[in-house]
Amino acid sequence: MANFSQSLQKSKNALIILPATAPVDSVAAGLSLYLSLKQTGKQVIIACSEPVSVALNRLIGVDKITNKIGSRNLVISFDYVQDSIEKVSYHIDGGKFNLVIEPKSDFPSLDSQKVAYSYTGTACDLIIVVGASRLEALGRLYMDEQKIFTQKELVNIDISPFNTRFGRINLLDSASSSISELIGLLTKNLGLPVNADVATDIIAGIEVATNNFSVKTRAETFEIIAWCMASGGRRAQLTTQAPAQTFDSRPFMPGFQPRPTYAPFGIQQAPQAPAPFSRPGPLQTPPFSQPQVQPAPQSAPAKSWLEELNKDESQSANQADNQSAQAQSPDWLKPKIYKGSSQV
Repeated sequence: MANFSQSLQKSKNALIILPATAPVDSVAAGLSLYLSLKQTGKQVIIACSEPVSVALNRLIGVDKITNKIGSRNLVISFDYVQDSIEKVSYHIDGGKFNLVIEPKSDFPSLDSQKVAYSYTGTACDLIIVVGASRLEALGRLYMDEQKIFTQKELVNIDISPFNTRFGRINLLDSASSSISELIGLLTKNLGLPVNADVATDIIAGIEVATNNFSVKTRAETFEIIAWCMASGGRRAQLTTQAPAQTFDSRPFMPGFQPRPTYAPFGIQQAPQAPAPFSRPGPLQTPPFSQPQVQPAPQSAPAKSWLEELNKDESQSANQADNQSAQAQSPDWLKPKIYKGSSQV
Protein backbone atom coordinates (compact mmCIF):
# COMPACT_ATOMS: atom_id res chain seq x y z
CA MET A 1 0.00 0.00 0.00
CA ALA A 2 2.91 2.34 0.66
CA ASN A 3 4.18 1.83 -2.89
CA PHE A 4 0.75 2.68 -4.26
CA SER A 5 0.66 5.87 -2.19
CA GLN A 6 4.03 6.94 -3.59
CA SER A 7 2.95 6.17 -7.15
CA LEU A 8 -0.17 8.30 -6.71
CA GLN A 9 1.86 11.21 -5.38
CA LYS A 10 4.25 11.14 -8.36
CA SER A 11 1.55 10.61 -10.97
CA LYS A 12 0.01 13.47 -12.95
CA ASN A 13 -2.00 11.45 -15.49
CA ALA A 14 -3.77 8.30 -14.30
CA LEU A 15 -5.66 5.77 -16.36
CA ILE A 16 -8.28 3.50 -14.70
CA ILE A 17 -9.29 0.49 -16.79
CA LEU A 18 -12.26 -1.84 -16.11
CA PRO A 19 -12.79 -5.38 -17.45
CA ALA A 20 -14.61 -5.64 -20.78
CA THR A 21 -17.60 -7.30 -19.09
CA ALA A 22 -17.39 -5.35 -15.87
CA PRO A 23 -19.89 -6.29 -13.13
CA VAL A 24 -21.65 -3.67 -11.03
CA ASP A 25 -19.10 -3.96 -8.22
CA SER A 26 -16.13 -3.25 -10.51
CA VAL A 27 -17.84 -0.29 -12.20
CA ALA A 28 -18.85 1.26 -8.87
CA ALA A 29 -15.35 0.75 -7.43
CA GLY A 30 -13.64 2.23 -10.48
CA LEU A 31 -15.95 5.25 -10.51
CA SER A 32 -15.41 5.96 -6.83
CA LEU A 33 -11.63 5.90 -7.35
CA TYR A 34 -11.97 8.10 -10.44
CA LEU A 35 -14.06 10.70 -8.57
CA SER A 36 -11.61 10.70 -5.65
CA LEU A 37 -8.48 11.14 -7.80
CA LYS A 38 -10.16 13.93 -9.79
CA GLN A 39 -10.37 15.94 -6.57
CA THR A 40 -6.58 15.84 -6.24
CA GLY A 41 -6.17 17.82 -9.47
CA LYS A 42 -4.81 14.92 -11.55
CA GLN A 43 -5.76 14.19 -15.14
CA VAL A 44 -7.77 10.98 -14.85
CA ILE A 45 -9.39 8.79 -17.52
CA ILE A 46 -11.64 5.80 -16.81
CA ALA A 47 -12.18 3.37 -19.71
CA CYS A 48 -13.86 0.10 -20.59
CA SER A 49 -13.75 -1.81 -23.89
CA GLU A 50 -17.51 -2.46 -23.98
CA PRO A 51 -20.42 -0.10 -23.23
CA VAL A 52 -21.62 -0.19 -19.64
CA SER A 53 -25.10 -1.56 -19.01
CA VAL A 54 -27.93 0.97 -19.00
CA ALA A 55 -29.03 -0.47 -15.64
CA LEU A 56 -26.00 1.25 -14.08
CA ASN A 57 -26.95 4.76 -15.18
CA ARG A 58 -27.69 5.73 -11.58
CA LEU A 59 -24.05 5.33 -10.58
CA ILE A 60 -22.42 8.72 -10.19
CA GLY A 61 -19.90 9.49 -12.95
CA VAL A 62 -20.94 6.61 -15.23
CA ASP A 63 -21.10 9.02 -18.18
CA LYS A 64 -17.35 9.59 -17.85
CA ILE A 65 -16.47 6.03 -18.88
CA THR A 66 -14.93 5.99 -22.37
CA ASN A 67 -13.95 3.19 -24.75
CA LYS A 68 -10.75 4.94 -25.86
CA ILE A 69 -7.66 5.34 -23.74
CA GLY A 70 -5.48 7.44 -25.99
CA SER A 71 -5.53 10.07 -28.70
CA ARG A 72 -1.90 11.08 -28.65
CA ASN A 73 -0.50 9.31 -31.71
CA LEU A 74 -1.87 9.67 -35.23
CA VAL A 75 -2.16 6.36 -37.07
CA ILE A 76 -2.43 6.19 -40.88
CA SER A 77 -3.84 2.93 -42.20
CA PHE A 78 -4.26 1.53 -45.74
CA ASP A 79 -4.50 -1.84 -47.44
CA TYR A 80 -1.10 -3.47 -47.73
CA VAL A 81 0.13 -6.12 -50.14
CA GLN A 82 3.23 -8.10 -49.19
CA ASP A 83 6.49 -6.53 -50.58
CA SER A 84 4.56 -3.75 -52.33
CA ILE A 85 6.30 -0.82 -50.56
CA GLU A 86 9.67 0.34 -51.82
CA LYS A 87 10.42 3.11 -49.34
CA VAL A 88 8.78 5.24 -46.62
CA SER A 89 10.25 8.69 -45.90
CA TYR A 90 9.25 12.13 -44.77
CA HIS A 91 10.25 15.72 -45.24
CA ILE A 92 9.13 19.07 -43.89
CA ASP A 93 8.14 21.72 -46.39
CA GLY A 94 6.62 25.07 -45.48
CA GLY A 95 5.91 24.04 -41.92
CA LYS A 96 4.09 20.90 -43.02
CA PHE A 97 5.09 17.32 -42.36
CA ASN A 98 4.93 15.18 -45.47
CA LEU A 99 4.96 11.42 -45.23
CA VAL A 100 6.04 9.81 -48.48
CA ILE A 101 5.13 6.18 -49.24
CA GLU A 102 6.78 4.94 -52.43
CA PRO A 103 5.44 1.67 -53.92
CA LYS A 104 7.51 -0.73 -56.00
CA SER A 105 7.42 -0.40 -59.76
CA ASP A 106 5.38 -3.56 -60.20
CA PHE A 107 2.55 -2.31 -57.90
CA PRO A 108 0.03 0.49 -58.36
CA SER A 109 0.09 3.71 -56.35
CA LEU A 110 -1.86 3.89 -53.11
CA ASP A 111 -5.50 4.99 -53.36
CA SER A 112 -5.98 8.07 -51.18
CA GLN A 113 -9.70 7.23 -50.80
CA LYS A 114 -8.76 4.06 -48.94
CA VAL A 115 -6.48 5.69 -46.38
CA ALA A 116 -7.90 5.77 -42.80
CA TYR A 117 -6.81 7.91 -39.88
CA SER A 118 -7.09 7.11 -36.17
CA TYR A 119 -5.45 7.89 -32.86
CA THR A 120 -3.78 5.74 -30.26
CA GLY A 121 -1.47 6.05 -27.30
CA THR A 122 -1.91 7.92 -24.07
CA ALA A 123 0.07 10.36 -21.99
CA CYS A 124 -0.70 8.54 -18.72
CA ASP A 125 2.11 7.70 -16.35
CA LEU A 126 0.06 5.35 -14.11
CA ILE A 127 -2.36 2.56 -15.10
CA ILE A 128 -4.77 1.19 -12.48
CA VAL A 129 -6.66 -1.98 -13.41
CA VAL A 130 -9.75 -2.52 -11.23
CA GLY A 131 -11.43 -5.92 -10.94
CA ALA A 132 -9.63 -7.94 -13.64
CA SER A 133 -7.96 -11.23 -12.77
CA ARG A 134 -5.79 -11.07 -15.91
CA LEU A 135 -4.91 -8.47 -18.55
CA GLU A 136 -6.76 -10.32 -21.31
CA ALA A 137 -10.00 -9.62 -19.44
CA LEU A 138 -9.63 -5.96 -20.43
CA GLY A 139 -10.58 -6.87 -23.99
CA ARG A 140 -9.85 -4.63 -26.95
CA LEU A 141 -8.19 -1.91 -24.89
CA TYR A 142 -5.43 -4.31 -23.93
CA MET A 143 -5.13 -5.90 -27.38
CA ASP A 144 -4.75 -2.51 -29.10
CA GLU A 145 -2.46 -0.93 -26.53
CA GLN A 146 -0.30 -3.76 -25.19
CA LYS A 147 2.81 -1.60 -25.43
CA ILE A 148 1.73 0.89 -22.80
CA PHE A 149 1.07 -1.89 -20.28
CA THR A 150 4.76 -2.74 -20.38
CA GLN A 151 6.05 0.83 -20.43
CA LYS A 152 3.88 2.42 -17.72
CA GLU A 153 3.61 1.69 -14.02
CA LEU A 154 0.81 -0.83 -13.59
CA VAL A 155 -1.34 -1.27 -10.44
CA ASN A 156 -3.55 -4.34 -10.05
CA ILE A 157 -6.55 -4.10 -7.63
CA ASP A 158 -8.70 -7.21 -7.29
CA ILE A 159 -10.33 -9.65 -4.83
CA SER A 160 -10.31 -12.79 -7.01
CA PRO A 161 -8.23 -15.67 -5.60
CA PHE A 162 -7.34 -16.57 -9.21
CA ASN A 163 -5.69 -13.25 -10.00
CA THR A 164 -2.49 -13.69 -12.02
CA ARG A 165 -0.65 -10.85 -10.22
CA PHE A 166 0.18 -9.08 -13.48
CA GLY A 167 0.87 -5.67 -11.96
CA ARG A 168 4.04 -4.12 -10.64
CA ILE A 169 1.93 -3.25 -7.60
CA ASN A 170 -0.68 -5.87 -6.67
CA LEU A 171 -3.33 -4.91 -4.12
CA LEU A 172 -5.23 -8.16 -3.65
CA ASP A 173 -7.62 -9.16 -0.86
CA SER A 174 -9.73 -12.26 -1.47
CA ALA A 175 -11.30 -11.95 2.01
CA SER A 176 -12.90 -8.63 1.12
CA SER A 177 -16.64 -8.66 0.47
CA SER A 178 -16.26 -6.68 -2.74
CA ILE A 179 -13.89 -4.61 -4.83
CA SER A 180 -15.83 -1.54 -3.70
CA GLU A 181 -14.99 -2.39 -0.08
CA LEU A 182 -11.31 -2.74 -1.03
CA ILE A 183 -11.36 0.63 -2.81
CA GLY A 184 -13.08 2.11 0.24
CA LEU A 185 -10.33 0.80 2.53
CA LEU A 186 -7.63 2.20 0.22
CA THR A 187 -9.36 5.57 0.01
CA LYS A 188 -9.74 5.77 3.77
CA ASN A 189 -6.27 4.52 4.73
CA LEU A 190 -4.41 6.58 2.11
CA GLY A 191 -6.30 9.72 3.05
CA LEU A 192 -7.66 10.27 -0.48
CA PRO A 193 -10.43 12.87 -0.91
CA VAL A 194 -13.95 11.60 -0.27
CA ASN A 195 -17.31 13.28 -0.68
CA ALA A 196 -20.93 12.19 -0.95
CA ASP A 197 -20.54 11.00 -4.56
CA VAL A 198 -17.45 8.88 -3.84
CA ALA A 199 -19.12 7.37 -0.76
CA THR A 200 -22.40 6.68 -2.58
CA ASP A 201 -20.70 4.67 -5.34
CA ILE A 202 -18.75 2.62 -2.77
CA ILE A 203 -21.96 1.82 -0.87
CA ALA A 204 -23.77 0.87 -4.09
CA GLY A 205 -21.04 -1.57 -5.10
CA ILE A 206 -20.98 -3.23 -1.66
CA GLU A 207 -24.78 -3.53 -1.55
CA VAL A 208 -24.89 -5.33 -4.90
CA ALA A 209 -21.88 -7.59 -4.24
CA THR A 210 -23.21 -8.71 -0.83
CA ASN A 211 -26.86 -8.92 -1.85
CA ASN A 212 -27.70 -6.11 0.55
CA PHE A 213 -25.32 -7.40 3.26
CA SER A 214 -26.74 -10.93 3.30
CA VAL A 215 -23.60 -12.77 2.04
CA LYS A 216 -19.81 -12.47 2.43
CA THR A 217 -19.70 -9.65 4.92
CA ARG A 218 -17.16 -9.00 7.65
CA ALA A 219 -16.49 -6.36 10.29
CA GLU A 220 -14.54 -4.20 7.82
CA THR A 221 -17.56 -4.19 5.52
CA PHE A 222 -19.75 -2.40 8.02
CA GLU A 223 -16.90 -0.12 9.09
CA ILE A 224 -16.57 1.11 5.51
CA ILE A 225 -20.35 1.49 5.20
CA ALA A 226 -20.44 3.57 8.39
CA TRP A 227 -17.50 5.68 7.19
CA CYS A 228 -19.15 6.27 3.80
CA MET A 229 -22.48 7.24 5.36
CA ALA A 230 -20.70 9.63 7.72
CA SER A 231 -19.16 11.18 4.58
CA GLY A 232 -22.60 11.78 3.07
CA GLY A 233 -23.03 8.53 1.16
CA ARG A 234 -26.55 7.41 0.28
CA ARG A 235 -27.89 3.88 0.35
CA ALA A 236 -30.05 2.14 -2.29
CA GLN A 237 -28.64 4.31 -5.10
CA LEU A 238 -29.35 1.61 -7.69
CA THR A 239 -32.83 0.84 -6.38
CA THR A 240 -35.68 2.20 -8.46
CA GLN A 241 -38.99 2.56 -6.68
CA ALA A 242 -42.20 2.60 -8.68
CA PRO A 243 -44.90 5.03 -7.52
CA ALA A 244 -47.48 3.40 -5.30
CA GLN A 245 -50.90 2.84 -6.92
CA THR A 246 -54.20 2.00 -5.31
CA PHE A 247 -56.57 -0.62 -6.68
CA ASP A 248 -58.66 0.65 -9.61
CA SER A 249 -57.33 4.19 -9.35
CA ARG A 250 -57.39 4.82 -13.10
CA PRO A 251 -58.98 8.07 -14.29
CA PHE A 252 -62.35 8.00 -16.03
CA MET A 253 -62.23 7.97 -19.81
CA PRO A 254 -64.96 7.52 -22.43
CA GLY A 255 -65.45 3.83 -23.09
CA PHE A 256 -63.76 2.89 -19.81
CA GLN A 257 -64.82 -0.56 -18.64
CA PRO A 258 -64.69 -1.03 -14.85
CA ARG A 259 -63.32 -4.18 -13.32
CA PRO A 260 -65.95 -6.96 -13.13
CA THR A 261 -67.42 -7.87 -9.79
CA TYR A 262 -67.41 -11.54 -8.90
CA ALA A 263 -70.28 -13.45 -7.35
CA PRO A 264 -69.71 -15.91 -4.46
CA PHE A 265 -68.23 -19.27 -5.27
CA GLY A 266 -70.60 -21.51 -7.22
CA ILE A 267 -72.84 -18.69 -8.41
CA GLN A 268 -72.38 -17.37 -11.89
CA GLN A 269 -73.39 -13.85 -12.56
CA ALA A 270 -73.81 -12.53 -16.08
CA PRO A 271 -71.85 -9.36 -16.74
CA GLN A 272 -73.94 -6.25 -17.09
CA ALA A 273 -73.35 -4.14 -20.16
CA PRO A 274 -72.88 -0.46 -19.48
CA ALA A 275 -75.85 1.72 -20.31
CA PRO A 276 -75.45 3.57 -23.61
CA PHE A 277 -74.46 7.17 -23.24
CA SER A 278 -76.93 9.67 -24.66
CA ARG A 279 -76.59 13.40 -24.70
CA PRO A 280 -79.50 15.04 -22.84
CA GLY A 281 -81.65 17.39 -24.92
CA PRO A 282 -83.14 20.72 -23.89
CA LEU A 283 -85.43 20.69 -20.89
CA GLN A 284 -89.08 20.53 -21.98
CA THR A 285 -91.99 21.59 -19.72
CA PRO A 286 -95.16 19.52 -20.16
CA PRO A 287 -98.29 21.55 -21.10
CA PHE A 288 -100.53 22.64 -18.21
CA SER A 289 -103.86 20.80 -17.97
CA GLN A 290 -106.85 21.49 -15.71
CA PRO A 291 -107.05 18.80 -13.00
CA GLN A 292 -110.23 16.74 -13.07
CA VAL A 293 -112.20 16.41 -9.85
CA GLN A 294 -113.60 12.94 -9.29
CA PRO A 295 -117.00 12.82 -7.57
CA ALA A 296 -117.10 11.22 -4.16
CA PRO A 297 -118.56 7.69 -4.14
CA GLN A 298 -122.19 7.45 -2.97
CA SER A 299 -122.75 5.73 0.36
CA ALA A 300 -125.84 4.23 1.93
CA PRO A 301 -128.02 6.64 3.95
CA ALA A 302 -126.87 6.94 7.52
CA LYS A 303 -129.08 5.57 10.30
CA SER A 304 -130.28 7.82 13.04
CA TRP A 305 -128.61 7.75 16.40
CA LEU A 306 -131.80 6.62 18.09
CA GLU A 307 -132.04 3.48 15.98
CA GLU A 308 -128.43 2.66 16.73
CA LEU A 309 -128.99 3.13 20.47
CA ASN A 310 -132.11 0.88 20.54
CA LYS A 311 -130.21 -1.79 18.60
CA ASP A 312 -127.31 -1.77 21.10
CA GLU A 313 -129.73 -2.01 24.10
CA SER A 314 -131.56 -4.94 22.50
CA GLN A 315 -128.32 -6.84 21.93
CA SER A 316 -127.22 -6.23 25.55
CA ALA A 317 -130.55 -7.56 26.89
CA ASN A 318 -130.33 -10.74 24.86
CA GLN A 319 -126.81 -11.44 26.11
CA ALA A 320 -127.98 -10.98 29.75
CA ASP A 321 -130.91 -13.40 29.29
CA ASN A 322 -128.62 -16.08 27.87
CA GLN A 323 -126.20 -15.79 30.79
CA SER A 324 -129.09 -16.01 33.33
CA ALA A 325 -130.49 -19.14 31.71
CA GLN A 326 -127.16 -20.82 31.87
CA ALA A 327 -126.83 -19.88 35.53
CA GLN A 328 -130.26 -21.37 36.45
CA SER A 329 -129.69 -24.65 34.64
CA PRO A 330 -130.27 -27.59 37.11
CA ASP A 331 -127.45 -29.62 35.56
CA TRP A 332 -124.98 -28.18 37.94
CA LEU A 333 -126.94 -29.67 40.91
CA LYS A 334 -126.61 -33.24 39.61
CA PRO A 335 -123.74 -35.30 41.03
CA LYS A 336 -120.88 -35.90 38.66
CA ILE A 337 -119.63 -39.47 38.37
CA TYR A 338 -116.20 -40.04 36.91
CA LYS A 339 -115.94 -43.03 34.64
CA GLY A 340 -112.48 -44.28 33.78
CA SER A 341 -111.17 -47.06 31.64
CA SER A 342 -108.81 -48.49 34.22
CA GLN A 343 -109.88 -50.94 36.92
CA VAL A 344 -108.97 -50.56 40.53
